[in-house]
Formats: sequence, C-alpha cells, structure tokens
Amino acid sequence: MTNWAVATIATRNYLHYIRVLSASVLQIHPEAIIIVCLVDEPPQGWRPELERFQVIMGRDLGIPNWNQFLFQYSPFELTCALKPFVLNHILKTKKVAKLFYFDGDILVCGRLDDLLNKLESTNVILTPHLTEPMSVIEPDPWEVDIISTGIFNGGFVGLRNSETARAMLDWWQTRNRSWCKHEINMHDQGWLEAVPVLFDGVLIEREGRYNAAVWNTGTRSFAEDEQGGVTVNGKSLAFFHFASLDPDKPGSLSRIARRDYEQEPAAVRRLHRGYLAQLQAAGMAQCRAWGYQFNRLTDGTPIKEEWRELVRLHHPALQAVENPFSWGRWKFERLVCEVGFTKLVGRARRYWCAIFYKS
Repeated sequence: MTNWAVATIATRNYLHYIRVLSASVLQIHPEAIIIVCLVDEPPQGWRPELERFQVIMGRDLGIPNWNQFLFQYSPFELTCALKPFVLNHILKTKKVAKLFYFDGDILVCGRLDDLLNKLESTNVILTPHLTEPMSVIEPDPWEVDIISTGIFNGGFVGLRNSETARAMLDWWQTRNRSWCKHEINMHDQGWLEAVPVLFDGVLIEREGRYNAAVWNTGTRSFAEDEQGGVTVNGKSLAFFHFASLDPDKPGSLSRIARRDYEQEPAAVRRLHRGYLAQLQAAGMAQCRAWGYQFNRLTDGTPIKEEWRELVRLHHPALQAVENPFSWGRWKFERLVCEVGFTKLVGRARRYWCAIFYKS
C-alpha cells in the first residue's frame, strides 16, 4: 500500500486553486501523492500530464445515473456531494494507507506528520469550526451560524484505509446522492455531526494549527515567526482555509467575514495577500475563462434551479430520461407549471421536499 495521499475536487474553472494547493503540499511533503477529481470535461488545450497532480474524472467514479447526478446540483453543490464518492474510490483503487481530503481553497503551510501519526490508530479525523467559545457572556453570531451549519468543517477529513472509514464513506454517500443542499443539511457538511457517534475511532482534532479560517481567526493567536512563517497559538500553522474567498476583493478575507480586514491578524493578512498572488500566478484568468461545463442544456439554455430540483426529487416525468441535459427547455417549463412552483429558494425547498414525498 502507498503510504498516503491528498485528494481534492474541482471544476475546471477552479483549477488554479488546485495548482496552489498541490504546490503547497509538495513543497512541504514532496513524497505526497495529489489526486484531483475533475468534475467536468478537460478544457481544450489543457495538458494534465504537465500538472503536479494525478487526475481522475467524475464520470469514472461509477456513480449510477451520472447525468442525473450532475444535473441536480449546482457546481458548488456537486463538488460537495462528490466527496465521499471520490474518497471511497481512491481508498479502493489507489490502495493508499492514509488519505487527507482538502478543499481546493486550502493552503498547506506546515508539516502534517502529527495527523499522519494519529491515523495509525484512528479511522477518521474531523476538525471543528471552533475550538473555544467566542464569548462567555452571550452567543456570538459565528456560534449561532456554526450550530446551524455544522460543528465540523467539511473542508478537511482525514481517513485511514480501514473497514470503518470505508463504511462511514458508504453512509455519507447515500446522504449525498440527492440531499446535498444548503437548506437541507448545509450540503455535505451537516452529516459529519453524526460521524463521531455512529462510527468508532473518530478523532476530533482541536489543535488550532489545523483548519484555521475566517470563522476562528478571532479566537486563535496568529503571529509571524523569524523565518517568515505563521504560528497559531505558538505552534507552526499547518493549513489555512480561505473559505468563500473573493479574489477580486483583496481587502476582504472572505465573503462571510464578520469584521473589517484591518481587524484580522497581521500574519493572516500577509498570508492572504500571498495566497492571492499565487492564484494569479497559477493561471486564474485562463481557468476562469474555461468556465463550468454543465451549467447549460445541450442547446445552450442556462439551467434553472427549479429544473435541477425536478431531477433531484425524481419527478415521475423525468425518471426515464437518461440525459436531462438534452430534455429541452420547454419540456422543463411545462413541467414546472404543472407541478405548481416557479422558483424554489431558501427554506421553501425543505418544505417542498416534505410535501413532494408525501404526495
């Protein structure tokens, strides 16, 4: 068995993030194997053999009814939904002993030996969004959000290639087949809350140097060391998660930031500026131009959210349709009118699901 690998998932218009992630891992751990699942088809002119990572295609994961699976989700939802499928595929086909999943917007800054060592006796490693209270006086807005969106962050998962870890991934897969929606259970992330009570050998990693991000910069102490690196609570930063990053707004750490940029620790701001420069150098403009392939029907019509919902909810009129991308705009529009909704957003989707399945 190969010792360990790093897995991630991307659409082709986000490949610049994957290049930066891969380079950051290999700079510190040159022995690591980087495996990327590409959701859509490779863009014309792209040469994957020149990249520093291996590529597996989403269509090759063996997911039944692949076109329906693709159609039902937005690009972000799809990359979330695919996590357990990709991780299971790698554990079963690549025969790696240990596997880390990183979201594409993570930057590895320090060695991961401690986590690798812990996987000798642990099946699954999860990292919580917060590892200490934001306030002892009253609930902080971050705490309120995290309680509703998931105690554990889905941007990192550590796995040992064990029967228990594979069973957990099988369980997670079934939840992500059709229920990976923000309003249902915060995409794939909410399901992770049940993992420590359903499966044995789950480690909750509370060390602040792992999965530092915008939601915990206010509760951890960041500084620069003599070598120009970043420390967290006096220890070397292992990886920073640039969640909800907007590269076009360099004066904001994240779209979900709760405080002004200048209030963020100086070490975090420097890391952020360097990360933006790396994205630019990794071909951000070209990758963005490639776009996402599956946002339109085969005739070029942009896919509407309610069309995705009809496929996701397995409407009887669509169950025999092998490729919804070629079904036709007017067929979808007529079905939307027949069903009686014109747009499903927010919590309305959750209520619609309950009504639909009871009918």
